[in-house]
Parts: sequence; structure tokens; C-alpha cells
Amino acid sequence: MTEKGRSAASVKASRANGARSRGPRSAVGRQASARNALKHGLFSLQMNPLDTPSAAVSALAADLQRLAGGTWQAGLLIEAAISAAMQLERASALVKSVRDQIELLLSAEAFDLDLLTNRIETQVRLGRYERRFRGRRDCAIRKVIALSEANQRAGFGS
Repeated sequence: MTEKGRSAASVKASRANGARSRGPRSAVGRQASARNALKHGLFSLQMNPLDTPSAAVSALAADLQRLAGGTWQAGLLIEAAISAAMQLERASALVKSVRDQIELLLSAEAFDLDLLTNRIETQVRLGRYERRFRGRRDCAIRKVIALSEANQRAGFGS
């Protein structure tokens, strides 16, 4: 026995196993491994290339740009509002997807209670994200409006 209470064979087996597991070697394997901890991607700094602004988000951006003018402060606030609006759309789509899954589970004659519980917990968690993003979007919009009003009072605005 070794000092930690493990046999020499156990230590040798652990070393042999550790020597074999060095992680993915190919670029594709490393890229896939980098996404292992990703659950939903709502806070991902890397936007999905398929994630283009919807018509509603594009209209919001145009309205805010018209309202606030071309100052750098307005640009930052508009960018924050658009980012939050896109995250809100993604979160809303996920909530709808989970809600549809729950409806399917409830309509089945026999359903897995553990799976149903998991989906309900997921919906609650995603609902929190949805509220957070809605708050961020609305806060940024209010700041753009306040900036526009301040610019108009100072005679800078349109």
C-alpha cells in the first residue's frame, strides 16, 4: 500500500489512464469541446452567424437612430438596445420552444414526470432571462429618449 491508501496497481492504472486522456487533438474536436459547457448561448459574446436582426429589431434601430441623431452616446445606447432586443428575441424563442415541449408532454397519455419537471424548471429559468433582457432593452430605449430630449432642449437635436 502507498501512503494514501491506494495500491501500487491502482496508482499504475491511474497513471496509464491519465496518459491516454489528453483531450481532442483535431481542430474540429477542439472546437466542439469548447462548446461543451454551453447551455443556451443567450450570453454568448460570439453571435450566431444565422442571428440576423429581425424586421422588428431593424425597425427599432431605425426609429432610435432617427430619434437620437448621430452622437456617439446615442450610438452606444442604440447598440445596447439592439443587442438586448436580439437577446430578448432569442430568449423568447427558447421559452416558446420549451412551452411547446411542455404542452406536448401534458397532452401525452403517459408522460415522464421527471422530464416534465425539468422542462418547467427550464421555462422558469429562461423566463428570468427574458425579463432581464426586456429590462435592458427598455432601459436603453429610455436613455435614448432622455438623450434626445436633452439634445432638443440644448438645441442640438433634430
